[in-house]
Amino acid sequence: MNRLLDGFEASSRYADSGKEQNMATDVKNAFGKLIDEFARETGLGLEIDDKDSCSVITGETVVTMQYRSETDDVALFSAVTAPEDDMSAAVMRKALELACHGKGTHGNFLGLFGDAIVVSRFMPVEGLTAEALGATLLAFADVAAEIADALAAARQNGASEAAGDEGFVSNLGAIPV
Repeated sequence: MNRLLDGFEASSRYADSGKEQNMATDVKNAFGKLIDEFARETGLGLEIDDKDSCSVITGETVVTMQYRSETDDVALFSAVTAPEDDMSAAVMRKALELACHGKGTHGNFLGLFGDAIVVSRFMPVEGLTAEALGATLLAFADVAAEIADALAAARQNGASEAAGDEGFVSNLGAIPV
């Protein structure tokens, strides 16, 4: 499985990196066992934090895996904009275009978390293997990077076109009803 995760590294961004801990002791459920197996097979030093989450990094993309006990699933999420990024109309329009029918997000979800746009997906823990998690992480990280690039391009293009743009609402007349 290590070959599946070339380029990934564990992130202690959300974990208390000052503690040595057995990953399965903090979260006594299938998620803890899954992450324990995943860490063993990949050699990644993953730690589950007090929010039942841990993160991996590839390139500039941070993907967080979080267990949600109320639905017994794993949420994967990644910020595709930074809180300090300009959330212009062009960026928001691009985000909506990508999210429409899931076409530009490959079936994942886009939403706001604080002042950042995030992409997310959810998987039931039951039956999820470390190998399937690794493959899903790779595909998800690629999608997150694509979306981040598309939104960055929209931010750049939107800034240069803002002076002459009539805006989204004025273009609604072109939509047949």
